[in-house]
Amino acid sequence: MRALSEEKEKICGRFDFPENAAYLIDFFFDDRQRDLILHAPDTFTEADYEPGFVRQCYRDGLVSYADYDRGIFQLSNFYNMFDVFVCAHQDRYNQLTRHEKGTLDTWYFDRYYDSLKGEVPTPDRILSLEDTLRFVDAHEETIYLNPCDCRSLTGDCGHSRSTCLSYRGGPNSFADRGISKTLTKEEAKEMIIAADREGLMHTVNPSGVCNCCSDCCYLFRSQKRRDSLGVWPATETIIKLDADKCVGCGKCARRCHFSVFTLNREIQKVSADVSTCVGCGICQTQCPSGALTLVPRPEKAVS
Repeated sequence: MRALSEEKEKICGRFDFPENAAYLIDFFFDDRQRDLILHAPDTFTEADYEPGFVRQCYRDGLVSYADYDRGIFQLSNFYNMFDVFVCAHQDRYNQLTRHEKGTLDTWYFDRYYDSLKGEVPTPDRILSLEDTLRFVDAHEETIYLNPCDCRSLTGDCGHSRSTCLSYRGGPNSFADRGISKTLTKEEAKEMIIAADREGLMHTVNPSGVCNCCSDCCYLFRSQKRRDSLGVWPATETIIKLDADKCVGCGKCARRCHFSVFTLNREIQKVSADVSTCVGCGICQTQCPSGALTLVPRPEKAVS
């Protein structure tokens, strides 16, 4: 690896920037931002810098509020900045090569994965379309539409990006940074239905709703690495195939992210291996013959 300049070495150390991508520091930060990273005090206010500078740094994720009510900021770090930046500046981020984005995504995913502690590290749940719509109906908080940070970071699957709903609107949120769009409850449900039609799975947690693919989604990529199918993200259901009703259209096989279904073209029937089923139900919503139903997932035997 080429030796880092003294400035880049300090930025990597103070801002937790990945050293194997240090050559991209000039891509992410201009002269003023690099100076801020190198010399910012522990806390500061907008008045300490030229007008508009700290506000733009806040929008980009470079700084965060330390005390919202008093208008006091602090330097963030690259892990906390990264998904803010790519969601706010997707066109700019896409100027990077596939290799460069892959390097950053690998670094970011490893950091995320290492933060997962315990058998059930987060309250994320996989829900069917109907249960996801009921989840939205049950909440009265303001709904914000955000870009999917997983697809913004990884981004080669071809699925839509504006698919994440959040109830977070306070300090350091996407909404407060000016990235989000406010939706009505009906607009939010229409988006979820459209995401389901597109073949995206639905996950929820107290902060909102995500509509996920398996290629980019950090939850499902982590599930695979942790071997936590049926445990985390939490899921209470599994698909059941009624072979007598199957008309062999193959829609389920095309929509499933986990190769549960195999189409036998000779007999125009589908078979199902539910050992990889996460219970999302996106196969069921487009089954024309009613051959698929979600049923309670069998409890794992205690060893």
